[in-house]
Amino acid sequence: MAKHANRIHGRNGPLWARRADVQPILDDDAAARLAYTIDKPRKANLVADPEQWPGLSLCFGLGETDEVPFEYFDFKAWRKARRPDDKAPFFKRAALKLSPLPAADCTDREAYAESVRCWLMEQVDQEQEDAQRQGIEAKRGATLGVETVIKAAFDQRPKAPKRSPRPYCFGSQRAKREHYQMTQLVYEAHEVASVAYRAGDRTVNFPIGTCPPPIMSAAA
Repeated sequence: MAKHANRIHGRNGPLWARRADVQPILDDDAAARLAYTIDKPRKANLVADPEQWPGLSLCFGLGETDEVPFEYFDFKAWRKARRPDDKAPFFKRAALKLSPLPAADCTDREAYAESVRCWLMEQVDQEQEDAQRQGIEAKRGATLGVETVIKAAFDQRPKAPKRSPRPYCFGSQRAKREHYQMTQLVYEAHEVASVAYRAGDRTVNFPIGTCPPPIMSAAA
């Protein structure tokens, strides 16, 4: 399907967006990575300032509110109701509550937002220092601007999208090592629970954040 769609539109490469995943920021050593993510629209010459970005910003303290409402489709409930044509009752509302980095839980919201802006400035300064160290001038193209970004087609994509793999988490080497070890323990506990669940034990407890495996039943 992807090959045919690309052939029709005269395109190459991936057609579908990569599946979204969660990349935990484990400690304050990863603040630079957070700043890099927020600063990406500016680096891509889409807006002059990252706070002008018209898309959804999920950084604590920068938006008007730290509880972001959104709508989602309850596919499980719709399927359980035998897939009716009227899907309106199955759209639900929920809210995503944003949080600061772990070490800044007690920080005032405005102070935290100001610290994020400082990280952003450090990101810009580091970019210029790297360019000077390499003996090149940090040239920037023309900024598209907020209005142009909003008017752009939703399916428009970069001419040469990056395909580099994304890490599972950000942080110091020690924090990442501990995270990987904890994740491995969760995987192992889930596997043990899955074996018992498939064997008929429906009382088995699964690790928090995981789900029981599907049970395939033979057709009568």
